Amino acid sequence: MKLYKNKNGFTLVEVMVIITIIGILASLTIYGIGSWRKKASETEVKNALVSLSNIMENERNFNNGYPTSLPSSYRYNTTSLTVTYKSGGDVTRYCADGISNNDSSVVYMIKSPSKEPQAGTCPSF
Repeated sequence: MKLYKNKNGFTLVEVMVIITIIGILASLTIYGIGSWRKKASETEVKNALVSLSNIMENERNFNNGYPTSLPSSYRYNTTSLTVTYKSGGDVTRYCADGISNNDSSVVYMIKSPSKEPQAGTCPSF
């Protein structure tokens, strides 16, 4: 007389372990993609502001001061960020905000004479 039959397949515990592992891997993937997207947005905003800073310095050198509006030579060909320019009404200083349209928590500013974007928005003039 045979007491146990040999059955093929997975036990309930094995299936639960596999589902748990898949869930952990999925959450790690989602977290990784989220942080990658934020870093990409930060890099894009910073690069746009550094580009603006270089153009502003050229304008200052050739025209004896900063322009009071964004120069026509400055173009950023993307809809994923917004750059707002503030001149303070004179040619001795400027500040510009860069905000990512993909991640609203990515906000940087660059102001004269700095060449390095900083987190936050421009102070009021």
